[in-house]
Amino acid sequence: MTTRSTDAADRSADPLPYDDEEAAPVVRYDIPASKYLIWDLETAGLPLDELERRMPDFTKNIPKTINKEETKREHIATKQREWLQRAALDSYSGQIVMSNFKYSEGDTVLLHEGACGPDGPALTEQDICQQTSDILHDAIRAGRLIVGFNSPRFDGTYFLCRCAAGENLVTPSPLLRYRWRGREYWHEAFYDLQDRWNCGYYDVHREGARSLYALALHTGCEPKAGLGSDFPRLWVEERDTAIWYGEQDLHVTEQAAAALGVIKINRQGQKKGKAA
Repeated sequence: MTTRSTDAADRSADPLPYDDEEAAPVVRYDIPASKYLIWDLETAGLPLDELERRMPDFTKNIPKTINKEETKREHIATKQREWLQRAALDSYSGQIVMSNFKYSEGDTVLLHEGACGPDGPALTEQDICQQTSDILHDAIRAGRLIVGFNSPRFDGTYFLCRCAAGENLVTPSPLLRYRWRGREYWHEAFYDLQDRWNCGYYDVHREGARSLYALALHTGCEPKAGLGSDFPRLWVEERDTAIWYGEQDLHVTEQAAAALGVIKINRQGQKKGKAA
């Protein structure tokens, strides 16, 4: 196993230079992590008026086999409906409404729109992005393994970084700290359970089997509260249920990570207090 040196004298020869002068602790992967942070984002579609403004023009590129005007209208309506249904899965048409964390000590942090912030006002997406970045930054500095399911690709790159850019925020450098030939790489502290569950093989023909729902079912963990596709509707119609769903996902992810040997859950004898 190759580990990165934290010695300042050795960093000059490193092909992937650190952005920060102070190096974070090296995370080990050869043993289950006892100091970790579970992270999960929940998303929903933008307000309808904004979605209508951003919706693609489906009147273009209609298949030539569709000739009747009525069939063309049906085709366009179907495309528009499908696009709206998947709005929450695209950072261009979606927004972050929850960012949830669970520490190895057992403490949970639920950041969501409308929740009261530390200074009193309700949290906005900008607040959620900023506080999420700060929590992840602190976790890296504390040497925690940051565990999620499809988190570097979907939660991190696809939503956190893009939505933060939309809010004129810059994610802290330790999150995207490695640069090599013009490309940025996630910090080694991030661990994607989906990669472990798929054994490094991402098969697009087995969508159901590669989900967190399937992983929890297969390993006998606590089941998910529902399908991810239901969350945007719950967020609008049943806000309390949606918040409970987000918290439940943290517990499921933690149990699944333990079942795969990525983390070790051991809270006996630990003193309660604010996690680092």
